[in-house]
Amino acid sequence: MMKHAGVVPDSTIYCPYTDRDIPLSETSPEQIIPLPLGGMNGFTIPVSKEFNSRVGSEIDGALANDFLVMSKRDKYGATGQTRKHPQNVIPHGKNAVTGEPLHVTMGQRSGLRLWDPKLRKDVTGKGQQVSIGFKIDLDVTTRFVAKVALSAGYLVYGDHFRRHVNRSASGKS
Repeated sequence: MMKHAGVVPDSTIYCPYTDRDIPLSETSPEQIIPLPLGGMNGFTIPVSKEFNSRVGSEIDGALANDFLVMSKRDKYGATGQTRKHPQNVIPHGKNAVTGEPLHVTMGQRSGLRLWDPKLRKDVTGKGQQVSIGFKIDLDVTTRFVAKVALSAGYLVYGDHFRRHVNRSASGKS
């Protein structure tokens, strides 16, 4: 269970994501800006554990693994909890000549690596022609910015935020 200064273990705490009071036992710390995206452990608020888990994969994880964001994470070494240096892994690459599947890994430290999933071995070599494709979800960036604004707003303004900020999508209370 999380400990919060001045809060009794049986008490509840407000979750800005779910807009309700929840028992402390149902909370987890939300990193307002996740470690893989340059955040830090001390910049957190307690939120619904269930909601935090879902948001972590749907928004934070999706953004951290976005092709362009991953390239920047790789460049600047934003490792997150794992402490592993990030690198882009494109699982659905193809040998441009044969059409056979290849997993392509690109990183500042490792360079370009090709893995043949059928042969189960590294096939990186000169003269290879590779075809890759990737998707960029423009909506995930907007969702991430909204999540950061909501959690940071609550961190800074606390109860004033809760009482005076309209969090509904329609703009009506």
